[in-house]
Amino acid sequence: MRYFLFVLLTLVGTSSVVAQVTIEEEVQTDSIDVFATRETGKSSGLAMAASILLPGLGHQYLGQHKKAYGFFAVETSLWFSYVFAGRFSNRLIDDAKTLAWREADVAGGPGADEFFWQNVGIYMDDGEYNRIQELNREEDLLERKYLSENLTWQWSSDSLREEYVDIRHRATQYRVASSFILAALVIDRVVAFIDTRVATKYRGIRGTGTARAFRVVPYFQGSASGLELHQEF
Repeated sequence: MRYFLFVLLTLVGTSSVVAQVTIEEEVQTDSIDVFATRETGKSSGLAMAASILLPGLGHQYLGQHKKAYGFFAVETSLWFSYVFAGRFSNRLIDDAKTLAWREADVAGGPGADEFFWQNVGIYMDDGEYNRIQELNREEDLLERKYLSENLTWQWSSDSLREEYVDIRHRATQYRVASSFILAALVIDRVVAFIDTRVATKYRGIRGTGTARAFRVVPYFQGSASGLELHQEF
């Protein structure tokens, strides 16, 4: 009888141990990757550098084709607008000078800087400008007066002078617009860089490094059970 009880207890103890080990193996293999990141083989640094060089290029590299086409469209439009505004501004400046040459007999040349062309639009002729400078009685009077033959002008009518001023004003507007477009090109690169950084951060792209993952693993030990958080490096 004692022998029978001893064998029975031994079998029961062995069965419980085997059952415990079996459950632990099944639980360990059924882990849950809660914050697991994906290793895509893409370089985040290369993607961000490409976005600075050409907005949309980094997104194309990451496979985000819709965003890439959007950035390409914006970049193309901005560059087209910038070139157009710059060229049209220069064209208007040339038109204004042509009008001054034809209607006010302005020769231009040495000494005809931007300040000179502004005065051509303010005063009817160089004599009026020089008289006003004499009234100011400044020490550098001779330097401020226009005495060279190529720096003289005389408008035939006030309406032509106003037309000259209007052309120059439109040229200035296009020049200012080109400056804003240039700023928009810089901002577009900043936006593309930030968006690429966010995309690579949350998609688990970490260059050539290995992927890091957090895993929640259930465990059972005797009468105790719970969850363990593991981080892989």
